[in-house]
Amino acid sequence: MSVSSTSQVPSNNDDVECQENVISDKCNKYYIAWKRQRKRRLSSNNQSFTENSRDEKFTIGLIGEEGGYLELRNGDIQLYIPPGAKSDKGYVFMYADSVQYKLIKYDVIICGPSGQQFNNPVLLRFPKPKSQDDNNLLESNLVKLSVQELGKPLKWRSLDTTTDGSFFLKDGDILLHLNHFTGIKVDVGVQTSSTHIFFLTAFLEQQDQHCFLFRVFFSIYSALEFVNNDESKSNSRKIGNSIKMGSFLPEDKVTVKVIDCEGCQAKLVMKYMIRVGDIVSESNYISRQFVMESSSNVVESSSFKFQVGVGSEMVHIGRVRMVVGKKNEESEDGEPQFTSSPVNPPILTAETRRELSIELDNLVIVHRRGEPHPRPCDWRQLAVLMKEPPSYIYYLGSPKNCLAHSSPTIMLLNKWETDCRKRQLARKAALKALETLLNDLGNHACIKILERAINPIRVFPRFQHRNFLAVHHGSRELQLPDGRVRYRNNGCSVSI
Repeated sequence: MSVSSTSQVPSNNDDVECQENVISDKCNKYYIAWKRQRKRRLSSNNQSFTENSRDEKFTIGLIGEEGGYLELRNGDIQLYIPPGAKSDKGYVFMYADSVQYKLIKYDVIICGPSGQQFNNPVLLRFPKPKSQDDNNLLESNLVKLSVQELGKPLKWRSLDTTTDGSFFLKDGDILLHLNHFTGIKVDVGVQTSSTHIFFLTAFLEQQDQHCFLFRVFFSIYSALEFVNNDESKSNSRKIGNSIKMGSFLPEDKVTVKVIDCEGCQAKLVMKYMIRVGDIVSESNYISRQFVMESSSNVVESSSFKFQVGVGSEMVHIGRVRMVVGKKNEESEDGEPQFTSSPVNPPILTAETRRELSIELDNLVIVHRRGEPHPRPCDWRQLAVLMKEPPSYIYYLGSPKNCLAHSSPTIMLLNKWETDCRKRQLARKAALKALETLLNDLGNHACIKILERAINPIRVFPRFQHRNFLAVHHGSRELQLPDGRVRYRNNGCSVSI
């Protein structure tokens, strides 16, 4: 699933589309790199975990029926998979990168595996671009979906609230309740820009034992796909991934220099002026070529550094080793590295959430002693106590947003969990805060449910030996009909 909160782009402007497709391509490369590294260090451990790239753009987790979180940018982007949403354990990933268009910067978020279906909606929460009009986001036709293979160009369709999910804007965040992984994009209209965004890709081809040909191509992203296809048919080696150069004026001059040659020397094949405005179509490109010569046979230590500038700004620099057959030798675009950590489990279990939803989904009126009037004691009043605005309460209660297999209580608890994560509350503190809300609500059944969640009762088979004795620390024995004994985990019971 790709998620983008972006702006509507005119059909004659390819800049935003190209940037989004680059992000899709990069996500695929991160996923392939992760699988390659995982295969090298594969172990028999099947515990739930997450792995994050060091640049904080990619995260992947092994998540099962118990649910979990995936987070990027210190929790600014959250994917919350509630308990019971998945039927089996499997990998779920999320990639996020920014797109710059004129003065607007927005995120494209890709979640996968693409098309993954869920038993209950998952919640994706991410900040909206500051330039967006909050009122426009309430229009459902502004939300587009994209379902395609990872790494393929993003193609959009309208959001269907009856099958795909629903969204709401709150406190500067976009809350997406999703029934399956798709691409999502929020359009609000942006004018065309006089600036151009272009990309470069580079190849190194060996001519003989002493000579290499180094080529750097410039164009929009889709045009470089033709270059990649042509070069892949030869013995050329691609140097890293296609690199976005940013937004520049048509008259800005593009320069490429080869510097710091080790074991070789560089000769520019042809001198001519390159300007940003020369890159105008999906099929055309411009390039700079260098012949890299060595006085002896090229060895492992032979390398060179090249830099790219636009106008007075240096926008890229990378070192390339001249040994053919090794891929992605450029230092800036080498294979990403990952760090591992345990999956953050949900605060409430699936059973606790189900029991709370049974109690709170139905409207109950209570009249507490000392209060002049009766008041509701359901999920709506809980939302009021959580200081949710009336528009969000109406959103949760709308049948088109809350599908038959979910409940407003579950959706409210999903948001409460992500709020706790953003506030960095520990599980004990979060449960204590929820207990206070339920006490204010006055629903005694829900209070008992939460007490069991805070101090769960563990169930053990009863030993058949009559002289078995377990140490007892103040908790009473509970005899079950089937002959088992259960006791609270802060103490033990006696079983004879």
